[in-house]
Amino acid sequence: HPYFVAIDVDNDIDVALAIKLAEIPEDEFHSLNPSFNKPVILSNANQQILLPFGHAEIFQSNLKKFRLKNCLSI
Repeated sequence: HPYFVAIDVDNDIDVALAIKLAEIPEDEFHSLNPSFNKPVILSNANQQILLPFGHAEIFQSNLKKFRLKNCLSI
Protein backbone atom coordinates (compact mmCIF):
# COMPACT_ATOMS: atom_id res chain seq x y z
CA HIS A 1 0.00 0.00 0.00
CA PRO A 2 1.09 3.61 -0.53
CA TYR A 3 2.76 5.63 2.22
CA PHE A 4 0.08 8.32 2.14
CA VAL A 5 -3.55 8.73 1.13
CA ALA A 6 -5.28 11.85 -0.26
CA ILE A 7 -8.45 12.82 1.61
CA ASP A 8 -10.88 15.27 0.00
CA VAL A 9 -11.77 18.33 2.06
CA ASP A 10 -15.57 18.58 1.90
CA ASN A 11 -15.90 21.55 4.27
CA ASP A 12 -13.55 24.17 5.67
CA ILE A 13 -11.47 22.74 8.51
CA ASP A 14 -9.00 24.24 10.93
CA VAL A 15 -5.47 22.92 10.34
CA ALA A 16 -4.94 22.30 14.08
CA LEU A 17 -8.16 20.26 14.20
CA ALA A 18 -7.14 18.23 11.14
CA ILE A 19 -3.81 17.43 12.81
CA LYS A 20 -5.56 16.43 16.05
CA LEU A 21 -8.10 14.23 14.25
CA ALA A 22 -5.38 12.54 12.19
CA GLU A 23 -3.39 11.78 15.34
CA ILE A 24 -0.05 12.63 13.73
CA PRO A 25 2.67 15.07 14.77
CA GLU A 26 2.28 18.62 13.47
CA ASP A 27 5.63 18.52 11.67
CA GLU A 28 4.65 15.33 9.81
CA PHE A 29 1.35 16.89 8.74
CA HIS A 30 3.15 19.98 7.41
CA SER A 31 5.78 17.82 5.68
CA LEU A 32 3.01 16.07 3.74
CA ASN A 33 0.95 19.25 3.27
CA PRO A 34 3.37 22.18 2.90
CA SER A 35 0.79 24.36 1.13
CA PHE A 36 -1.39 24.49 4.24
CA ASN A 37 0.44 27.41 5.83
CA LYS A 38 -2.75 29.25 6.86
CA PRO A 39 -4.89 28.34 9.88
CA VAL A 40 -7.84 27.04 7.81
CA ILE A 41 -8.06 24.60 4.89
CA LEU A 42 -10.76 25.88 2.56
CA SER A 43 -13.04 23.38 0.86
CA ASN A 44 -13.95 25.67 -2.04
CA ALA A 45 -10.43 25.26 -3.41
CA ASN A 46 -10.94 21.51 -3.99
CA GLN A 47 -8.16 20.73 -1.53
CA GLN A 48 -6.93 17.33 -0.44
CA ILE A 49 -5.14 16.46 2.78
CA LEU A 50 -2.31 13.96 2.48
CA LEU A 51 -2.09 11.62 5.46
CA PRO A 52 0.00 8.55 6.24
CA PHE A 53 -1.82 5.40 5.12
CA GLY A 54 -2.46 4.19 8.66
CA HIS A 55 -3.88 7.53 9.78
CA ALA A 56 -6.33 8.20 6.95
CA GLU A 57 -8.98 5.91 8.46
CA ILE A 58 -8.27 7.31 11.93
CA PHE A 59 -8.82 10.83 10.59
CA GLN A 60 -12.08 9.92 8.85
CA SER A 61 -13.38 8.07 11.91
CA ASN A 62 -12.44 10.90 14.28
CA LEU A 63 -13.94 13.48 11.92
CA LYS A 64 -17.22 11.58 11.83
CA LYS A 65 -17.28 11.39 15.65
CA PHE A 66 -16.42 15.10 15.86
CA ARG A 67 -19.27 15.99 13.51
CA LEU A 68 -21.77 13.89 15.45
CA LYS A 69 -20.61 15.23 18.82
CA ASN A 70 -20.77 18.83 17.68
CA CYS A 71 -23.78 18.47 15.35
CA LEU A 72 -21.77 20.14 12.61
CA SER A 73 -21.39 19.42 8.95
CA ILE A 74 -17.65 19.98 8.73
